[in-house]
Amino acid sequence: MRKIKTGGALAAKLEAVIVSLPAATVSDTTQFATFGEYVVTDNTDTLIVDDFLFKANPAPQNGESFTAVRGIVALRQMVSKLEPRDASDLTAGAPGLASFGPALSYARVGTTNNAPTFPQPLTVQLTAAAAADTTVVIVSNSGSLTVASVTVQAGQSSAVVPVTAVSQNANVTLTATLGVQSRQASRARARRGRGAVGRDPRAGDDRRVTGRLRADSPALVDVARARRRHVDRAVRQSTGGRHATRERADPRGSDVGDVHVRPTR
Repeated sequence: MRKIKTGGALAAKLEAVIVSLPAATVSDTTQFATFGEYVVTDNTDTLIVDDFLFKANPAPQNGESFTAVRGIVALRQMVSKLEPRDASDLTAGAPGLASFGPALSYARVGTTNNAPTFPQPLTVQLTAAAAADTTVVIVSNSGSLTVASVTVQAGQSSAVVPVTAVSQNANVTLTATLGVQSRQASRARARRGRGAVGRDPRAGDDRRVTGRLRADSPALVDVARARRRHVDRAVRQSTGGRHATRERADPRGSDVGDVHVRPTR
């Protein structure tokens, strides 16, 4: 790849010649939708793969690997590119690690024990279905949020990552690794808090909070106040308008906390 990339020692000499590259991984697909181009790397150098003769379908994904990439070397827009002739020029390798997310999810200290995050589960996504059971190593940089490696079953392309929220922590980083690929995907924030009165804090209004909000933001404080007013009205209505003392629904009180999981990419 080094010799035929833009400015490479053989880029000009091998123009219009069919070449075969060894193992390569897709590293950039930002131009594929617009120009049909994507970038592959051998972990040292990069080369643009163009669609002048053949456009990959389905679209390539970042992290997708090939055991071999063949095509015609071409100089287009003063850039050295590889032009595959058909699908047989792209020999797919084992699935790569496509993503680790979502953008923001939660785990509750004292409640989330080897369980998925909410409202969306933290998930590893491969670039294609696994031909055999595939283990993705997941590690946490803090004991405040513990995780374990997960296995993507044969024929599947994703797996949910169970976590355990142990203690309050402002910043926990999670990393998923498959082979030589790593995704430093998540930053977790743990904080103490109380459950919503008379309802599961994972339901109702919490599900409508956007990923940008944190539990100590004014918007969430307003949501919590609105919930309390709603419960107060329900209590008054059920008692014929008589005053009633509101009981705290969660006996764990301040021992309950949230772990906020958000990507660092």
